[in-house]
Amino acid sequence: MVPFSDVNTPTPTHPFIILAFLTHLQGQLPHDVDFEPMVDESILYAMTGCVSPKVVLALYILSFAPLAPSSAEHTPVTAMRLIALAYSTGRDLGLDEAIERAINLEWGISDSQMEMVLLVRAAIFTCAMC
Repeated sequence: MVPFSDVNTPTPTHPFIILAFLTHLQGQLPHDVDFEPMVDESILYAMTGCVSPKVVLALYILSFAPLAPSSAEHTPVTAMRLIALAYSTGRDLGLDEAIERAINLEWGISDSQMEMVLLVRAAIFTCAMC
């Protein structure tokens, strides 16, 4: 069973993950909301060390969001930078070591551990493709 396809997986409640999803809907929402300042602030907050595996997931989701046009006042973070930040954040959290342990065990992996393994592996693969 792949955790991301599990229909019983609860709706994300972490604010950064919700914001990451909403950036994909920009222009389709009834109100014209500018998510860029919130995204920038959230990324800066994550870079200060307030991180968790959920922040890694949010950064990964954001890397697939449409890139906002740059202006004289604002240059958006590129997808490659978001992937690199997700990967380095995951490494800082020790997720790369958890992956190695999970691969070596090949059994006894909980769904949440497998979810993190798949997330970090996806970030590594995406980073390698860029």
